[in-house]
Amino acid sequence: MRSWAYSDTHFHHSNILKYEPNRKTALKIETIEEHDEELIKRYNSVIRPEDRVYFLGDIGFGNIPYLKSIIQRLNGKNKIIVLGNHDRHQIAAYYSMGFDVVCFGMDIKIGKTRVHLSHYPYRKPWWKCIFPWQYKERDRHKRPRNYGGWLLHGHVHSGGAKGAGLKQIIDKQIHIGVDCNDYYPVSFDKIANLIDKENAKCVKKT
Repeated sequence: MRSWAYSDTHFHHSNILKYEPNRKTALKIETIEEHDEELIKRYNSVIRPEDRVYFLGDIGFGNIPYLKSIIQRLNGKNKIIVLGNHDRHQIAAYYSMGFDVVCFGMDIKIGKTRVHLSHYPYRKPWWKCIFPWQYKERDRHKRPRNYGGWLLHGHVHSGGAKGAGLKQIIDKQIHIGVDCNDYYPVSFDKIANLIDKENAKCVKKT
C-alpha cells in the first residue's frame, strides 16, 4: 500500500475554470464536465485500489449524490479528507460519500518526520505584520500557527503569496494542491524525499 496527498480538485465548480484559467490549457478541456473527467483519469492513472489517499480539502461543489459518484470512481482503499473552506456539507455527508476519516487537521508521520496536515498554509507570523491591514490574511483564523514543524497544505492554488505557491516548499510548508503538481496526487515517497533534502540542508548550515 502506498500513501498519497491530494488537494483542491474543485469537482463540479465551474468558476474554478475562471479563477484558474491554466486548467483549461493544461488539461485540454473546455467544460467543467471535461475537467472532472480529466482529473479522475489522472488520479486513477497513479493511485491503485489498495492505496491510501489524504484529500486536503476543497474536494468539490454540487450535491451529495454527485460528489459521491465521483469519490466512488476514485481508486484507493482508504480515503481520508481534511476539510477545506469549500467543503460545506455536513460531516456525515462525507462519510456517506466514501471517506473513512473526516477531520479538520491531523498529524501523521511521513518517513522519519512528523507532519501536520491542513487545508490551509501557515498564518503569517505577527512579527511580519507591520501594518494592521497585513493581518487581513485570507482565512487567517483558520490557518495553523507555525511552531517550526512540517506542513502539507493546499488552498492557495497557483497563487500563494506573490506566486510563492509554485515553489512548492516555503518555510517547511509543502503545497500539494493539484494546480502546483500537474493535476496529479503527490506520493508520500516524493514528500519524504523533499523533507529529507531540506533537513539535510539545515544540518549542513549548522
